[in-house]
Amino acid sequence: MPVVLVANPKGGVGKSTLATNIAGYFASRGHAVMLGDIDRQQSSRLWLGLRTPAARAIRTWEASEDGNVVRPPRAVDTHLFDPSRRDEDLHASWCAGAGPAVIYVGRIAAEKNLPLAVRSFRALQRLHPDARYIWVGDGPARAALAAQNPDFIFAGVQRGESLARHFASADLFVFPSLTETFGNVTLEALASGVPTVAFDYGAAREYLGDSCGRRVAFARDDAMDAAGAFVAAVCDLAGDADALAAKRAAARQAVAMLDQRAVIADFAHALAALGAPDRGQQEPPFRSEHDETRLDTIADRDAPLLRSAP
Repeated sequence: MPVVLVANPKGGVGKSTLATNIAGYFASRGHAVMLGDIDRQQSSRLWLGLRTPAARAIRTWEASEDGNVVRPPRAVDTHLFDPSRRDEDLHASWCAGAGPAVIYVGRIAAEKNLPLAVRSFRALQRLHPDARYIWVGDGPARAALAAQNPDFIFAGVQRGESLARHFASADLFVFPSLTETFGNVTLEALASGVPTVAFDYGAAREYLGDSCGRRVAFARDDAMDAAGAFVAAVCDLAGDADALAAKRAAARQAVAMLDQRAVIADFAHALAALGAPDRGQQEPPFRSEHDETRLDTIADRDAPLLRSAP
């Protein structure tokens, strides 16, 4: 079996500058992954991109006393992705009964943790037989997935307003991927008013809370593993149709400040401040209540896709 050497800082093989969980990506494709001569804390920082220039800037900002370093947030097109694009006729074409309509949006490939997506939906379907799973996108795993799950609805690749309409017409976005760079698709779901279940990193860590979905930890103090916790979160969130519908407004509100025009305006404000003669103790323009958690690292014991070589 091929062995993928992700990095070996002490041995000088090199350091990844990618934020994608490279180790998880290769492990999901059946490769043995060897982390080399690095300790657990170093390895978790490596795969999650905490050696990238952006992460170094965040650390500099947090250590600075005068707020000279700021980080613009990711933006999402809140005009395109909007709850008002919900199409009840489209929803009815998916769900003959009460639903819910669960949606997946993205590349249909092994690295997206598809088995957990299927497992979560089947558990939900046992509680709600009218539930349907809609898949938007394409990829090498689509044919096998469709053959094994003939009741799944495959909508193909959607873009622009059509994509926004599909998003807003769903009731729940289930996103079990562990290999995302950031997961902008989570922002698009929330902007569309769709409650979301995702693992606790990237966009989910920054913007997904109990008011609009479930953020699932990689490690747990009880006997339930991360995958089991993810399944439980999906079933719990979708268990009450009225509560699920009530979370739509909260989902939208969670990312409302990430409107592209607002983010650009804040960036322009930050640039203009560079020429100010005395910034004093001005608050950095992009700081939010979530910042204290943004640099939390995920230990390698928390990533079930990883298999470390001895």
